[in-house]
Amino acid sequence: MKINGSIFEERMTTIHQTSQMDNKSLKEYVSSCKSDYYPELEKTGAKVICLLQGIIGIPTNVYLQIALYPDINTYYQIQSQIIRKKENLIKDEQIKFFKAITPYPKDPFPFEDNRPIYSNRVFFIQQMDIEVYVD
Repeated sequence: MKINGSIFEERMTTIHQTSQMDNKSLKEYVSSCKSDYYPELEKTGAKVICLLQGIIGIPTNVYLQIALYPDINTYYQIQSQIIRKKENLIKDEQIKFFKAITPYPKDPFPFEDNRPIYSNRVFFIQQMDIEVYVD
């Protein structure tokens, strides 16, 4: 898929949870995305780049998804056509759009010229150091 003219979508989805220990709804949401939602997106030309959870400073029942759409018109067509089967699991969704900041002169561009567009940091805290990170 070409990058120039494409739209990146950041979707923050909050899942209903009955308690902090309720992982059933979280697993059900991810399963529904993988089996129903993502294949439908890919049929229309969109591509899900990542689905993240457990981001520092964000509650555990919030997922961050980055998706790539060929253009804004395709995005709007997809949104009107795709119906999520597990809509009852979703408490709230916030969507932001991103666009490539500079045009890339090669279209299509070779795989080896890909540049990272996001990063994810993972921190491992040992139990003996917990007081440093928690008030």
